[in-house]
Amino acid sequence: MRSRLLILLFLFTAGCFLYSCSDPSAMNNSLDIPQEFEITAVFADGCEVQWKSVENAEYYIIRAESEEIIELQTKESALLVEKLDKDIQYEISVCACSELKKSQFSQKLTFITNTRGDGAEEPEMKLLPPENIIAEAVSSSSIKISWNAAEGAETYTLYYGDVRSTSLQPAESKEPQLVIDSLRETVEYVFKVKAVTGKNTSDFSKTVTVKPLSSIPKPPTMLKIEETEASLTAVWNEIENAEDYCVFLGTTESTLEEIGITKEQSFTVYDLPSGTEYFVAVQALNSAGKSPLSEAHSKKTLYLIPDTPKNLCFTSIKNTFIELAWDEMRGIEKYTVEYGKTKSGMTNTAVCPDASFILSNLDEDSLWYFKVKAENSAGESGWSDIISARTLLSAPESTIINTLKLNNSTNPSSILIRWNAVEKAAAYSVYRSAGEESNFSLVSVCTGTQYMDTEAYDVNEEKTYLYKVETANTGGSGGFSEAAQGTLCKPSLYYDVTGKAMSGYYEFYIDEILLCSEVFIDYSDPLFTLCESVDVGEKIVKFRFKKLIDGEWGSLIEYDPIQFSMGGSVTCKCSSLTNQTKTITYALK
Repeated sequence: MRSRLLILLFLFTAGCFLYSCSDPSAMNNSLDIPQEFEITAVFADGCEVQWKSVENAEYYIIRAESEEIIELQTKESALLVEKLDKDIQYEISVCACSELKKSQFSQKLTFITNTRGDGAEEPEMKLLPPENIIAEAVSSSSIKISWNAAEGAETYTLYYGDVRSTSLQPAESKEPQLVIDSLRETVEYVFKVKAVTGKNTSDFSKTVTVKPLSSIPKPPTMLKIEETEASLTAVWNEIENAEDYCVFLGTTESTLEEIGITKEQSFTVYDLPSGTEYFVAVQALNSAGKSPLSEAHSKKTLYLIPDTPKNLCFTSIKNTFIELAWDEMRGIEKYTVEYGKTKSGMTNTAVCPDASFILSNLDEDSLWYFKVKAENSAGESGWSDIISARTLLSAPESTIINTLKLNNSTNPSSILIRWNAVEKAAAYSVYRSAGEESNFSLVSVCTGTQYMDTEAYDVNEEKTYLYKVETANTGGSGGFSEAAQGTLCKPSLYYDVTGKAMSGYYEFYIDEILLCSEVFIDYSDPLFTLCESVDVGEKIVKFRFKKLIDGEWGSLIEYDPIQFSMGGSVTCKCSSLTNQTKTITYALK
């Protein structure tokens, strides 16, 4: 491994040298050669060198040569060269470098590891290395090193660097402590100290390692999200000083929830429904805290071919439109509805973004058939079951009660209600109230235009009722008729008729007749004929009969039967001018 490293360093050095030789500008505008280059200490596996810094130099290359060539870089004007072979003679030199320029190497100095390379005499007093060295992280870029003062030490030289590096940077201190700044928080550093008096140095102290404190990491940047039908894999960039990553998932940015922690830069979520959009965000963690969430990115799981739409039904049916709906499905791009007036004639097509459809501008009382299928990027479902619906009729107009007959000739305990037929009316609802306008109740629903109420009669007393009729069809109610009133009396009521002779006719009066319905006079006397009936008051009705004189009737020929509110038959007794009693029987139907 060491041989490979040395070869790489040699190739790098050779390349730099060839570049500098081939580039005239580099040769003509090279940096100054470092001056006052010297070996300040020699160890069993290395040495310490220093020199005077060069203006505009960005870094320095130190070259140690034996059978192999080792080159090291530093930004400082001193360096501790370590991990050399023991008892080997080395030649060492230095050159100054920048991005575009490079100096020539300095004069080579020779030393042998494990002996003093400067030829100085052995010190009279051997210094002991500092003890109890302690390294303490102060911040994300600073570490404080302290140690016990060594007897006889005038200064101390602290050597430090990345634990992975082959070289260490020196730092001088007169006190048994030193703070090293501008460190990288994610790098582990090694530290060791020597005591110095003149040119006499101690051995190294024990080595300690430590990392700077971690700062709160920055939020990751999402690189990509890969999808399948049931999973999502998020990938993000590596964050410096991050120890872990927390992954968040939600169907919206506002519903993000933590779903897992990983040390990797990717995370996969399984068992997700197909065709569903999810948002993913990541948070970096370390001992100092949590970063803000990354920007949330969205992705849909891939679609599966959708299932057949279910629960197709009608949500509204009117006279001119039909509305249908079905169960909403995830991940559907569109629904297709086919419809027509027959099952085999569903040739009309509509595309719907949602799980509903309205077909409008239809004829009343028309039958329609429907089916639906779903579609997404993966394909189409099968067709649903076929359902059908018929549009309604528009609501009919209201009707008018034209007859309210009390029929005691056919059924003396009933009331017959008749009303006008109404176009589009499919049914008529009859309502009854015991004389109160606000308290109607349904008594019958009829398809015809009359109803015989046999439940209203009370044998013990007269009863007055109000009736109204409501029209309706599949389109709704057409409203109520005006209320009509009828009164049932006790059965077999008879009234006396009084009369008098008038010019050309006789006049008869029937009292208390207001409760009667249509009046039909059954009169067979050849001497008289009913020619006119006149309503002369609330309770009096006048009947006029013409007398047959010499084979001729009088001048009154009009006949206008009147309407009353009770049925039955009444026998009227009439007296002529000659006091001859006449019996008039009329039927109320």
